[in-house]
Amino acid sequence: MSLLQSFIAFLGRACVGIIFLVAGVAAILDWQGVEHIFIAKLCDWMTLSMGDPVRQQLIEQMMNASFFLLSGALVCTFLGSLMLLLGITVRLGALFLMVVLIPATLLMHSFWTLTGPEKMTQMALCARNAGLLGALLLLLAYGKGRRCKKGVSDEES
Repeated sequence: MSLLQSFIAFLGRACVGIIFLVAGVAAILDWQGVEHIFIAKLCDWMTLSMGDPVRQQLIEQMMNASFFLLSGALVCTFLGSLMLLLGITVRLGALFLMVVLIPATLLMHSFWTLTGPEKMTQMALCARNAGLLGALLLLLAYGKGRRCKKGVSDEES
């Protein structure tokens, strides 16, 4: 991989990593707010789960474990974003971020349950997260980027 390609790959990883790093710092600075929003969204899902005792019990368990779930998500967020930024075990970092992004997107941006302008806002946020998921999938597939064998050009390798 040429120096320019390596730099572009770093910029791509940095752009993705910074989004998660900033979100992690924001969560720490407003921990109570994040926990309140998490529980409120779980309450919304509880309402949608009326008549399904298994799903309701799972949601109740998530509410009781909210501190631990959010703490685990925060650890994955920081580790994953730092791995991307530093270029260390990029695939594992992308996986950590996917473990946080997928459930957070499903929980926080459930546009399919809404109507009106809020539906469009949440649909756009869900689509943005789908784009981030695409970037993370590419990082999971390619890691830091293709490496060329010594003496072999990109086209041949």
